[in-house]
Amino acid sequence: MLNGDLNKMKEIIITKAEDVKGTKEDEIIYLIGNKEGEGKNTLYKNMEILVADGSTGKITSIPLSNNEGYNPKLSIGSYKIKENKEILFIAESSVGNGNLSAEIFDFDGEKVVKIFSVDYFNNSNVFEVNYIDDYTVNLIDNRRNLLYKINLEFKGKKYLDEIYNEKGKLKKTIKGRVLPIENISLVKDILTDIIDIILIQKIVGKNNSDIIGKINTLIKFNGSTFGEKDTEISIMGERVSGDIDRERDYYNYDFTKLDFIESECVSNLRIERAIEKEFSLNPNKDKVKYLYNKISLSKNKDNILVYLEGPRFCSNNGCTLVILQAKGNEYNIISKIENIINPIIISDNKSNGYKDIIVRVLNNSKEELRVLKYNGNSYPKDPFKEEKLKKGSRVSGIAVISDDLFYRKGIEYK
Repeated sequence: MLNGDLNKMKEIIITKAEDVKGTKEDEIIYLIGNKEGEGKNTLYKNMEILVADGSTGKITSIPLSNNEGYNPKLSIGSYKIKENKEILFIAESSVGNGNLSAEIFDFDGEKVVKIFSVDYFNNSNVFEVNYIDDYTVNLIDNRRNLLYKINLEFKGKKYLDEIYNEKGKLKKTIKGRVLPIENISLVKDILTDIIDIILIQKIVGKNNSDIIGKINTLIKFNGSTFGEKDTEISIMGERVSGDIDRERDYYNYDFTKLDFIESECVSNLRIERAIEKEFSLNPNKDKVKYLYNKISLSKNKDNILVYLEGPRFCSNNGCTLVILQAKGNEYNIISKIENIINPIIISDNKSNGYKDIIVRVLNNSKEELRVLKYNGNSYPKDPFKEEKLKKGSRVSGIAVISDDLFYRKGIEYK
């Protein structure tokens, strides 16, 4: 419970200490609200932000447009070039549909200015999703007057046979849609420390669980508000705007039972030390960036998959994946896999007690999927020597490090 001038009926959800008013003193930022439920099902209501001035202690209340939700977060950072930092509030919708509410607040002297809202963005983006003949979907961005084509062959034969005849003609009219913002990724410029925002939306077809693509929109502060700088339409991490290469090998597989997760965005000292030790890295010389996810490859074993980028780890065919396993307070590298492209698929199938890993490789400029099986000691280092994934396979599991590397360049090793 809060004391004194703070609200006695509400609980503190989050507390931060940062200079958000340009006083050169840290303000204390509170997110407060009423809590209902426990654990993952905790719903917070009547949320608001309170800022205690670092010099005077004066309290400023910041009301929120959407003050109910799950898993609320506060992120304090520099979203524009200015001495003080701004406050980003994020929460999952109280309706439980996976949509996000997000707002950014800036202090202009003692005045609070809202400089970004997801509500505005959702209302200002108008898409049409139309199924057409030849296993194709037209994604029309009416506001930007852009057309994207999405090839549906990756969805598999059973899916296509339900909506197309044997000649590839639609059996009936189908319209999909673009869902509201479901995730937000923050990207910091390492030279200026200015944070840009990537807004992530799903493209769905027959229903909301029929995911056929993803839209990533990069936005930057343009002097008075946030404006869009680039839009990326992707499936399996690939750009699909414009012409579609129908020869890509993965169109012959069914990925409808595959979940995609992006990499962690916080640096991990233990990971860096393990990589530094294994490859004898010099922090002042070697330029390395990495992306990682924590996942269990076998029963009672916690693993970390780390995708390494840099001159020592990448070739024209891809980059290097290392697999770490916890041992006490350290991580040991149990496998190194070279020349692969993200995302990395962790299959539900197992070999020798460990889950199979499916990786993308470039073979004479053509993409292929190879299956890596645990041999009792490690996973194979050279994916080109391993078997191809059989065409027509239905793949179930999790695709990790599924970031679009057009935007996400990894965590810098220091």
